[in-house]
Amino acid sequence: MSKLHVLRGTQSLDYTIVVHGPTPAGNNSAGVAWSACLVAAGLAQTQMTIGSGPGQISQAEADGIAAGTTMEAVFSFTDEPALTTPQRNALLDAQATQLLQGLQDRYALELKWFGAVRN
Repeated sequence: MSKLHVLRGTQSLDYTIVVHGPTPAGNNSAGVAWSACLVAAGLAQTQMTIGSGPGQISQAEADGIAAGTTMEAVFSFTDEPALTTPQRNALLDAQATQLLQGLQDRYALELKWFGAVRN
């Protein structure tokens, strides 16, 4: 699985980045697997085209997202031309990691009791 995909940019050096990470194992407070929560809540979707070319997602990656076992998020990255390639990569990785952690935190709150039923 690719951690991040760099997509189209603008003349002002702003790039769209799609990031992927594993959905946490375990269940929410209602006993529903986090992956099942993402699927049932309509959050298990990709914005990318399936294929093997640049800017595309592999079928396996798309299947993981559809199954809820992989999370997808999108962010904007502004390139700084003065950065070296290692510095740019470190910054991209740090922002992607932060975004995925924030997404996990958000889902943990929003989906904490998703799927609970009372009779």
